[in-house]
Amino acid sequence: MVMYVMFPESRIAFTKGERKIYQSSPGVRRSFCGDCGTPLAWEGIWGDKGVVEVHVSTLDDPEMFLPDRHVFYSERLSWLEIADELPRYNGSSFNTQPDTFG
Repeated sequence: MVMYVMFPESRIAFTKGERKIYQSSPGVRRSFCGDCGTPLAWEGIWGDKGVVEVHVSTLDDPEMFLPDRHVFYSERLSWLEIADELPRYNGSSFNTQPDTFG
């Protein structure tokens, strides 16, 4: 499980060190710290815009960013129960309606 916060590609800068990029599939880049290997972000296209989804755990103040949805909810581990009322999506949430899970 991972939590991301999404930024438009034009509105984010990595300020310390040089990140490494791995192209995991066409148009999708995964970046990580070139020194220690910590995963940093998912980088690609969301809808029609370039975005960078930063791993919340790498931020100085992760509490600033509250979750607003669950995506790929049906792919969670069978024993994982999420106790909140946020919308759940079977895939990504771009231009889709939340799914109903019992």
